[in-house]
Amino acid sequence: MNLSPSPAPHLRPVLAASGTAIAAPARGRLLLVDSDPLIRQAIEQIFGLDFAVFAFGSATDALDSLGPESFDIVLADQHLTGMSGGELVQRLHAIQPDVQAILLRTGVNSDALAEANLGEVFAVVRKPFDVSGLRELVFQAHAQAINRRADRAYRTRLEQQAHLAESFRLERDIYAGALHDLNGSLTVIHSVAEALALDLSQAAPTPARAGTGQLQELLNDLHHQSSMAIEIARRSMRLLRHNHDQERCDAKSLLEDLGYLLRSHRSARGHQLRVNPPLAPLLLHASAADVFRMVTNLGLNALQATNRPHRVDIECWTVREALPTAPPSTLGSLTFWIRDNFQNQPPFVAIAIRDDGPGVPASLVPRLFRESLTTKPDGEGTGLGLTVVYRALLENKVALHFTTVPGRGTCITLYLPA
Repeated sequence: MNLSPSPAPHLRPVLAASGTAIAAPARGRLLLVDSDPLIRQAIEQIFGLDFAVFAFGSATDALDSLGPESFDIVLADQHLTGMSGGELVQRLHAIQPDVQAILLRTGVNSDALAEANLGEVFAVVRKPFDVSGLRELVFQAHAQAINRRADRAYRTRLEQQAHLAESFRLERDIYAGALHDLNGSLTVIHSVAEALALDLSQAAPTPARAGTGQLQELLNDLHHQSSMAIEIARRSMRLLRHNHDQERCDAKSLLEDLGYLLRSHRSARGHQLRVNPPLAPLLLHASAADVFRMVTNLGLNALQATNRPHRVDIECWTVREALPTAPPSTLGSLTFWIRDNFQNQPPFVAIAIRDDGPGVPASLVPRLFRESLTTKPDGEGTGLGLTVVYRALLENKVALHFTTVPGRGTCITLYLPA
């Protein structure tokens, strides 16, 4: 009995996208197309324990049966009626590009060999075939199909990450441009307020100026608030200028800047806000701009949890052990993890945002971070804050643990690589 496989690429261990060796699936999917019922019966018996075999007598019937699930291997007779095995393989590759094809032929057929050498098929086997040789080829083709599929998935993931990174770069450029323009406008407002306050304070007292003390106070307040806004805009621009790919940032400086921003925000009025930076610099591997954006969004959400006076705490610490596989839960709480792209390799820097507000309604919890969502009145919220946080989590390989207790508040903890 003869086997004449065409030249095939060097086979390698099956790898996951991470590069780690994985076991091949217990049962692959084999598409068998041969007009001879005895051949179909024999091959089904040979491979029935190792593969889910789908047998057809014609190429047309095989193509008509295709569903959403991909085949790993197609084993087809070259001399099919109406459509050759080579033509079937070409059509199948257009739909399922990772399937590996083995053609069966009788005698010498230059067309089949040409197709094999062009890379359309994995091997060409002469009938009558040697069972052990055919089994070896089929298992090699199965491993090749898994390799191809894993490589394709890995390339797709790289393309998605590159697209995400480009989206973030464009977003940072937009933010930087907006902050630059804002800084210019704020500087003008600051200068006008300063000049008016100075003129008002130096003007000689007259009866007409009676009662201008309140105006003086308003101008002084405008001058003070515009000074704070200019400083915030300049700090934010410095964060956005950092090179994301080579960045290590300091959690201590970030939380100090964050406290400065949140305390001056109107959402903090009437509430207790405590931002507790670490006492010493604490470096982490992440984009300073992205971390600042994430914690700012989460901090503002906590402050805006309710109009009633409540307390918000933001603190930071080091975690030296791997995170648990199951999240810790509190009796009556709703809790979940987001770990997409996260690598559970300590140490980590943890940043927690806690509030003692009303908690998040159970009906909204499944929608958090996955879609645009706002509970604010019309015109006061875009619903984009948590989706921005989610994209920054992916980009920086950060884990998030969420827990809320109705009537008692919410805690969100970020775990960033240190």
